[in-house]
Amino acid sequence: VIDSKRTVRGDITWVNTLNVPITDAEFVMTLEGSAVDKASVTVSEGFYRSVDNTLLWNRQTSPSLSSIPPRGEGNVSFSFSPLRLEGGILPTLRDPEIMLNFSLRGKRLSERGVPEEITGTLSRRVRVATDLLLTPQISYTGGPFTQSGPLPPRVEKETLYTITWSMTNTTSGITDARVGAVLPPYVRWTGAKYPADANVIFSTLRGEIVWSVGDVPAGTGSTASRKEVSFQVAFLPSVSQLGKTPVIVEEARISGRSSFSGTVIESKAPALTTGMLSEGAANVDKVVE
Repeated sequence: VIDSKRTVRGDITWVNTLNVPITDAEFVMTLEGSAVDKASVTVSEGFYRSVDNTLLWNRQTSPSLSSIPPRGEGNVSFSFSPLRLEGGILPTLRDPEIMLNFSLRGKRLSERGVPEEITGTLSRRVRVATDLLLTPQISYTGGPFTQSGPLPPRVEKETLYTITWSMTNTTSGITDARVGAVLPPYVRWTGAKYPADANVIFSTLRGEIVWSVGDVPAGTGSTASRKEVSFQVAFLPSVSQLGKTPVIVEEARISGRSSFSGTVIESKAPALTTGMLSEGAANVDKVVE
């Protein structure tokens, strides 16, 4: 299982276990599946035939394959990347996987001195993990809550903000999705959340907000609506924060289990500061007197 943003590196190591040379060796590997980024494929001492996603190694591309002595060995390598899945680029792709089908053939002389062809095959399956992503937002106007307090925030005066978390998911269903983020000591959880039945709780012991999302189907955010929740926090600036854009919600951690690969998918979303207000108005982000 690989991350959709990762380059896959493969090495083919070979050895002649016979007591006679192998001549005219040829390796062929096909990449099957719709998730391969053809432009990313590279081959050492070989050739990539993009029309049918085939990688070739033979005596023309690698002279050492023209005759492999007994116990002779060597290796070739290749790499490729999956198509980028986030941002709705491939909204209908589901459970993407890439099959690596490898075959080899060569010639040897039998004990009777008769030429024989030897062959072999090998397959590997690469599953591309879904992208479970969270987009955080901080706002003062709009949203489901009525805000209060000065904007820009003032020293020792409380200002209320709305935090919105939006979750998307690309190619495979997710179960037991969860988001957690810690509030700094100068930020207070007000208890307001939307929707009212959203499974969002605040742990006073850890100072952490936890959103238990549950199931997140493939295509959430592209072919289906985003999973979204809003909650309200209160910021009480100190004089030590004068002229700064303090963090209101720390970095969020996202996790869930892929129903396709069976692996735990994890990602992070950046911390939210007063300098990231969605209103984008000038001179409302820094703490003033």
